[in-house]
Amino acid sequence: MTQNQKAVIKKVEETIEEAGRAYHRIFEMPEIQFKKRGRVAGTANCYYFRLNFNNQLLDKNFEHFLRSIVVHEVAHLVCDRVYGPSVASHGSEWGSVMRALGISNPERCHSYKTTPARTIRRIEYRCSCRTHHVSSIKHGRILKGVRYTCNSCKSGIEQVDSNSVVASVPKIKRSTQPIGTVVCRETAIKREYKSYFSGIPCKHGHEDGRNTRDDVCKGCYKEYRAGVRKIQDVDKGAGRIK
Repeated sequence: MTQNQKAVIKKVEETIEEAGRAYHRIFEMPEIQFKKRGRVAGTANCYYFRLNFNNQLLDKNFEHFLRSIVVHEVAHLVCDRVYGPSVASHGSEWGSVMRALGISNPERCHSYKTTPARTIRRIEYRCSCRTHHVSSIKHGRILKGVRYTCNSCKSGIEQVDSNSVVASVPKIKRSTQPIGTVVCRETAIKREYKSYFSGIPCKHGHEDGRNTRDDVCKGCYKEYRAGVRKIQDVDKGAGRIK
């Protein structure tokens, strides 16, 4: 463990104690990890009462990270314990916790200069209906004998040119179903929609549509996140795509 990580842990302890004095209650010490990568400085998992920080951003922005990011994430845990899980992540309740912890002007996001954790390298494959950009990891599995099929046409995928050089390409962004249209899940998968609405409400009457990949009702999931519905009561439809 580095000196900077020890300083973060000490700052978390001090902030938890300060929150206890501010709200006249005892807050347990959260689990602390330093596994976050990429452009996110830190996250707070309220369910497991866990903090996860970005070690690279910590080392590059130590002073500001210690007085801002650490308090920001601890405030999420405190807000969940004081106001419950149904409040907005960066709403007025979170803002009041930040002010109680000494931050007069809370910031939702950091402004650190960041670079992507890694470049995704992809290889062009084709099936019977369209082109697929396969990651280098999945490409290596295919070379070892693993077979992948298209979710739309169910046919196997084959590399377009076995002598081609692996190129760096941006991750394909799926489109969104046009507002007012009604499509089935099969069509949504083929058109690569993130979500879809088939015109049929879920078993609880929601007409919010469903996530294409796992077929979960978006309305049920919102109620689960708000703490008014149990996870086993969420309408999961036909289930996740294999």
